[in-house]
Amino acid sequence: MSHLCAFSKDYCQGFAEFKSGCEESRSEGWFKKPTDDVTLKLLQTKSFAQNTEKKMIWAVTLYWEWWYRRCQQPLCPPQILWANIEKPEALVLTNLQTALCSFVCEVRRHDEKEFPGETLKQIVIMLQLYLEKQGLQFKLIDDLKMAKFRNTLDNLMKRRAAQGIGHKESSLAIDLDDENTLWDSNVLSNSDPDQLRDTLFFLLGINFALRGGEEHKNLHAPGFDLQLTLGRDTAGERFLQYREDVKGKTHQGGLSSKVKPRTLKVYGSPDPSRNVVNLFAQYT
Repeated sequence: MSHLCAFSKDYCQGFAEFKSGCEESRSEGWFKKPTDDVTLKLLQTKSFAQNTEKKMIWAVTLYWEWWYRRCQQPLCPPQILWANIEKPEALVLTNLQTALCSFVCEVRRHDEKEFPGETLKQIVIMLQLYLEKQGLQFKLIDDLKMAKFRNTLDNLMKRRAAQGIGHKESSLAIDLDDENTLWDSNVLSNSDPDQLRDTLFFLLGINFALRGGEEHKNLHAPGFDLQLTLGRDTAGERFLQYREDVKGKTHQGGLSSKVKPRTLKVYGSPDPSRNVVNLFAQYT
């Protein structure tokens, strides 16, 4: 017991000395001002990529419009009446299952055509992400308590596939002959600012495998000069380097980010008029 008391005394004395030293050396710049409640609440809410947020809003709006109209109809089941997704604190999984079974069967596009099965699945996933953002850990597809809804969605997807709804022909890749035709016909060129911009859009997408929408748009954001930079290697050859933006869908820099953003280099082609390095230098 005496050993414990001696340890406690030494520990308290050491901590007091450490605290005194910190107070002498600490400056006001060490810490920020107290964080307000609004900022804390925003940080405590789960966030997603910008495109995912847009899809989530669309899916929630679609469900809510269906739910509101469904509730106006006579003899609406009480489970659906209690399945207002905009009041997540009052949601019960069994009620939500009844509502979602009817929702996926009845929802249609604005042109009154059926949604493809894969689109229905994506809508449900967006609804689940919305509920997660509200603090509800509902697994709308994988939860064993949602077996009836899972079967409903699965069967609907199979029916839509059998009907050919949502089937798309695979996109044809642009081969070398096609690219030569684009250059020879001056569709790709640097003859005026608009064509130079469109040509770079094409070449950057091919060389750096940029996503069709988001990653191209991010190139116009602040920090453009840091994402794409010109340089020279040890042999004096000039290259164009691309650094992937951490704001992208797959690399947001959070706890779940496991892969480092890509850094890629590309050298120009022998033909100066088709050289992406020269064209980028001209553009900038």
